[in-house]
Amino acid sequence: MPEKPQKPREQSQTVLLVEPDPRYRSGLEVSLRRYQFKVVGAGDAASALRELEKAPVSAALVECNLPNDCGFKLCRALLETGKVPVVVMMNARPTRHTVLGAVRAGAMEFVAKPARAELLYIKLKKAYARTQPDSAASERPEIDFGKASISPGEKVDIVMKRAATIRALPHAVVKILQLIGDEGSDADDLGRAVESDPSIAAMMMKRARSSYYSRGKPVTELRQAVVRLGFKECADMVISLSVFKLFENQDKTFGFSRTGFWLHSISCGLLATQIAKQAGIKHAEKAMMVGLLHDIGKMILDDFLTEEFQVAVRTAATQRQSLFDAEKAVLERTHADVGAAVVERWRFPSIVAEVILDHHRHEKFLTQTPGSPSLSGAVHLANQMSKALMMGEAGDFLVQDIPAAVWQSYGFEQPPGGPFLESFHRQLKEYCAFLDMPDDDLGVSFEPAQDRGVAAILDPNNTNTYLMKLFLTNLGFRVTAISDPSQLFAQGEPVRLCLLRPSDEAMAVEMLSAMDGAGEECPLTICILADDGAARALSEGRPWLRIVSTPIDCFELHSHIIAPVPAVEAATA
Repeated sequence: MPEKPQKPREQSQTVLLVEPDPRYRSGLEVSLRRYQFKVVGAGDAASALRELEKAPVSAALVECNLPNDCGFKLCRALLETGKVPVVVMMNARPTRHTVLGAVRAGAMEFVAKPARAELLYIKLKKAYARTQPDSAASERPEIDFGKASISPGEKVDIVMKRAATIRALPHAVVKILQLIGDEGSDADDLGRAVESDPSIAAMMMKRARSSYYSRGKPVTELRQAVVRLGFKECADMVISLSVFKLFENQDKTFGFSRTGFWLHSISCGLLATQIAKQAGIKHAEKAMMVGLLHDIGKMILDDFLTEEFQVAVRTAATQRQSLFDAEKAVLERTHADVGAAVVERWRFPSIVAEVILDHHRHEKFLTQTPGSPSLSGAVHLANQMSKALMMGEAGDFLVQDIPAAVWQSYGFEQPPGGPFLESFHRQLKEYCAFLDMPDDDLGVSFEPAQDRGVAAILDPNNTNTYLMKLFLTNLGFRVTAISDPSQLFAQGEPVRLCLLRPSDEAMAVEMLSAMDGAGEECPLTICILADDGAARALSEGRPWLRIVSTPIDCFELHSHIIAPVPAVEAATA
């Protein structure tokens, strides 16, 4: 039931409403006043900032698509004044990119138009509550942090000790894990354990009867299903389903989508499995399990320390840093610390906790001995690949530079191509199907991308060519590497997109100057710079150029390449 309008408050809160359509703005004002809000209306960014000079407001409700494409810029500007504690953004046709643009701009909520009065009230109330101390305490599972003031790190330590008990694995899952680790167990033993949990049994029968496993022979008994699937596949499915169902599919932290989180986790597990098999890694049979669980600490933090996790997610989004680094700054611990502690208490094999703890320790993989790949490294690569493929999101959109030598030590002499991606997409579609994850909620397509023509990458230092090639190939481009801008115009067919990765501004000027003579013949060009402070100077007179900064955000790249929504471009410019 929607919440009813509240009685007038002693002091009404004021909302700055920024909406370019006068008729729609008038309707929203009526809706907000029903809930005793005072409303200050504005039709554009300049008017909104002038209104703010007159008096501070409690919150702002801002349309994404404002005149001159400055909705997201206004969101940032309002928050930077210090006079607006909360911004909620809205749009009539929201896309994944629009919502992510709102997250990066610092908004605390998003609402799709047209919105009922009740929904506007709930969104504003929820966004405002997120800025208040202990606002999420009533929604947390029960953990007693005591009455004494303790540091965020001490809170995390308490969560690591208690979370595994409150979010306990079903008894059947614990038994199944024990059996899988026992060389003396057989299909009958595993079948009896599975039978004790109807949801797991039903899932395994469903999977065994799928076209991939049935081979034309129907499965009628659970033991047959166990034999046909195999112990490893059974373990992966049991972990997938049990952990998936252990946490509600209800978003708590804005910018951390639980559906997006699961899609990223499943993608990482499948990719880690392919990498581990290709590289012949020890413990390769646990790659799916570890990949699936590598970020489980984020879910624990979102459940038990929602307020603090919200700050970390928002910091990562607005400051363009990894969530891992933001967690260290805000929480004094990371999701890797939490995840490793929780799976250890769940009594998973020790290798699982070890890999979860290591999957962000990049220095290990950059300095490892060539030809000695590890499961931790495979999950690290899979994590970055999942981001480059834009499969879900887990509060962190940035991909990190991985030298070619590291890729080669895992069997990738060339970036992963068509067959690798086809196998991945097929497996991902099957996994999402048996977990009953509806396609419409995932924000991705499992169908092959249409041919978008030739894309060229000019990366003299070969800093991230593999991930960028993977990203572009997945979008449907045929990718070629070039060593000089002049080669752009010597291809067999016109280049549709050029990705430049200069090492500094001087090299960027040199590359772009070499392209200037082509005029309108220049393809859409994206220049990736460590410092984007020179963006305005470099872009002047070059309508075909976009400047983005590092670390690389593939969702931002995608917004420039495939979905050039002006408001999103404004948010990321």
